[in-house]
Amino acid sequence: MPKRTRIVEARRTTAISFEGSAEHRLILVLVALKLVGIVLLFDPDARSAFTMAKSSWSRSTEWLIAGAMVLAVLRHGLGILPRTRLHLAVGAFVVVALAASIGAQSTYLALYGSVERLLGLTFVADMVVLYVALPVALRRPRDWVVLAASLAGATTLAAIYVIVQRLGIDPIVWSVGNETVRPIGTFGNAGPMGEYLVVAASATLAFGAFAWRQWRAASRVALCVGVVLVITVVQVGSRSSLLGLVAAALTIGVLLLKRGAVLTPRRVALASVLTIAALGVLLGFTNLGQRLIATVQGGELADRVFIYGTLARAVAERPMLGWGPDNVAAAFVAYRPIEFERISHGEIVDNAHSWPLQAAVTMGILGLGAVVVLLVSNMWALGRSLTRAPVVAGTLLVLGAAYWASALVTVGSFATAWIPWALLGAAAALAREPDALPVSTPLVRPTPGGWRALSWTVAAVVLVGGLTSYRALAADEGALRSEVALAAGQAEAATRVALAATNDDPGRAGHWARLGRALYEQARYREAGDAFAQAAAREPYDAAHLMNLAKSRSQQVQVHSDLTRGGPQAALAAARRAVEVDPNAADPHAALAEAEARHGDAAIAMREITIAITRYPDDTVMYDRIAVTAALALPDRAAARAGLERLIEIRERALLRIGLAKVCLAQLDPVCARNSLQRALLLEPTNIEATDLLRSMAPAR
Repeated sequence: MPKRTRIVEARRTTAISFEGSAEHRLILVLVALKLVGIVLLFDPDARSAFTMAKSSWSRSTEWLIAGAMVLAVLRHGLGILPRTRLHLAVGAFVVVALAASIGAQSTYLALYGSVERLLGLTFVADMVVLYVALPVALRRPRDWVVLAASLAGATTLAAIYVIVQRLGIDPIVWSVGNETVRPIGTFGNAGPMGEYLVVAASATLAFGAFAWRQWRAASRVALCVGVVLVITVVQVGSRSSLLGLVAAALTIGVLLLKRGAVLTPRRVALASVLTIAALGVLLGFTNLGQRLIATVQGGELADRVFIYGTLARAVAERPMLGWGPDNVAAAFVAYRPIEFERISHGEIVDNAHSWPLQAAVTMGILGLGAVVVLLVSNMWALGRSLTRAPVVAGTLLVLGAAYWASALVTVGSFATAWIPWALLGAAAALAREPDALPVSTPLVRPTPGGWRALSWTVAAVVLVGGLTSYRALAADEGALRSEVALAAGQAEAATRVALAATNDDPGRAGHWARLGRALYEQARYREAGDAFAQAAAREPYDAAHLMNLAKSRSQQVQVHSDLTRGGPQAALAAARRAVEVDPNAADPHAALAEAEARHGDAAIAMREITIAITRYPDDTVMYDRIAVTAALALPDRAAARAGLERLIEIRERALLRIGLAKVCLAQLDPVCARNSLQRALLLEPTNIEATDLLRSMAPAR
């Protein structure tokens, strides 16, 4: 036998020995379970019911898949691993992500991600394992069928749950409150839910279009299912889904033309009529259509414009490697515009609502370039596979077009961020040629007893590693129980649960903040301040932790006369730091005004509360109380009166009028006081304080 023939036979023997083996079947089943779990799983007992459950499941299966891969490589050799240029693109992305994390604004966010997204470096590692495992698992046509059937079943269940929510018969009551209008499905957010469904619908329709000649019955079923999924997408009402549908339709059309489809006038006319009719129904009779009309008319866009502009300025500040993986919140706070505060009081945006901007903010221009290289390499590899596997490669191309188009303007989410990595793995599987496999032999040849010992050792390691991922989920469940207990007035129970959450996941600032609130409710102000200080150290960009720290230290001094943590100066320092961290938000200025009114300069307090009310005139009574406290503490009564009158011009409230009346009385001006109190009663006829003050005044002469 010629040498080349022997080599080819050896390669085929290696491939055949792995295909259908126990390791191969295990990896395929684990990958399928991983993706099904990401689509379907959620935990109503957790505070972040969707993201945390999906992340914990994905990371636990990551360990299992990695363990199975190790055993497979040891038994069958490195030849089972794919050899493709896509590895270079993936490697470049990983290198850039690591480099960006080194100088991240928040190292914890860079490593684990924000609690609503969890897209830090641990997610990247998880996805790299998925990327490598997919081409190892997808070696035969039946493997593709197993994975596709698994995802089809999961998608069907997710779509059914969307309809259940739309009909208002969901047995679970979610905090979002508008599921009957915009269902959140199994993803917890209408945006990612719509994005996933449009990707699934596009892939199903593409398969139906491309498989018509080979599997006509399956093609008909796919087309019907695709139409149902499109209807479900419309029910979700995500505007980004329209971009995905358009991109998918264009890609399907181009690929059909490439395969020899003929455009006759009759077909063009029929397609035009159907398109116009579909658009008419969409715009006139669906929630998605109403949202699109509102968008065209200029509604529902102001917040998105501010977000894009703010994050663009953040990119200019750190252009090369950005602010760090999943560090959008830190970037946003640094450049929050004053105008955004007026339409979205105190909100901290933790994602860019656009994949190019998200990449640029978190990993800079280098990161954006790495993502573009991944995208182009992926699509190029799928395009090259069209001749070998036209139906599968064409379907994946349409799927990718739908995903990347919809992701241009939608919320990034753990629930959908796995899709491009799965596409990369699928492209690597299609690009592999059996004869291109290197000759490989088992890396180890242990005895049967030695192999069992090795297998049990690997199993023990991956089991321990997989279980550690659920500590964060346990902490998140504790966070919800703590909030419920605190709302019910059970501060001690809330403290116990919150303390356990900080032990399970000590790096997450939110757990420390909840512990601080529970301790504060028990008047344990020193311990509350310590907890808020821990939260501020972990999320230095969130001024709320510093504001709570200032309030706790102030109460510690006033109520307990406890100076052990720095006294009044500690409260003032924390409040000033809050203003430095988030200068364009209103609440930090109000917190500084309150601290200055209690422990510092009343004139500064009056200035700061004026800034707060100017930034957000629609706030509740809290700002008014701080303003009145600051005004009454001012020795200069004229300045106090002028300050309150200026605030009343911004927004007239009964409490401000009562404060002005008190200042007028201090100035021995009963006419001013009476007029102000009468105005306060016009604003709030049942205000007891205004009524009592007015009765206590002598009749005007």
